[in-house]
Amino acid sequence: SIGQTGALPMALGTLGLQPDQIDAVIVTHMHQDHMGGLILGGKNNYPNAEVYIDRRDVKHWTDPAKRSGAPDFLQTSFTMADEVVRLYPKLQAIDGEREIVRGVSIVDLTGHTPGHIGVRIEDDGKSLIMVSDMIFPVVHPAATNVFFLFEQDQAAAKAMRDRFFPQAAAEGALIAATHMPFPGLGRVVADRGQMRWEVADWALQT
Repeated sequence: SIGQTGALPMALGTLGLQPDQIDAVIVTHMHQDHMGGLILGGKNNYPNAEVYIDRRDVKHWTDPAKRSGAPDFLQTSFTMADEVVRLYPKLQAIDGEREIVRGVSIVDLTGHTPGHIGVRIEDDGKSLIMVSDMIFPVVHPAATNVFFLFEQDQAAAKAMRDRFFPQAAAEGALIAATHMPFPGLGRVVADRGQMRWEVADWALQT
C-alpha cells in the first residue's frame, strides 16, 4: 500500500545500505501493492534511483481516460502512478526485454496489466525469474485458463502463461512469485503431459 515499505528498509540496513545508495529499482507493474514502498509523505524513498517501468504501464496508469472508466478498487493505483512519475525524475519508461545491469534483465509478461514484466537474475550459470503476479494460488501452470479480478487482459494473460510455462519447465529456472504461499519460490515442471507448480526446497538459516 502507499507509503508502506514492509521489511525492506530493515533488510537494506542489515546489508549496510541506506535508501539513498539504491541506484536502480524495477517495478514489475503499477498496482499499488507493487509500488507502495516508493513514496512516503510526498517524497520519494529512493532519491538517487532510476526507476524502470514498462512504457505500456506508465501510459495506461497515467491516462485520465483510463482512470475515469476504471473500478473503484483500481483508483489508488492510478493515484500512486501519478505520484511515482512526478517524484522520480529519473524514471525510465522502457520498451521490451532488455538488460538493466549485468545479470539482471527484463522479461515481458504482459497480461496482468498492459506492461506487466518479470525480472531475470543470472549468476554463475543459474537463473531466478521473478514473475510477480503472473502466478497466483488459483492461477498456476495447471490452470492457465483461470482468471481473477485484477487481470486486465485475460486473453493476453492466458496466451502469455501458455507460452511461458513450457519454456520455464524446459529451462528448470527457479521462479519467485510474489503472491504464492511461503516460500514463494518454485519451479514449473512437466508431469505426465501436464504443467504443475513445484515448491522449492528451503531451510531456515540461523
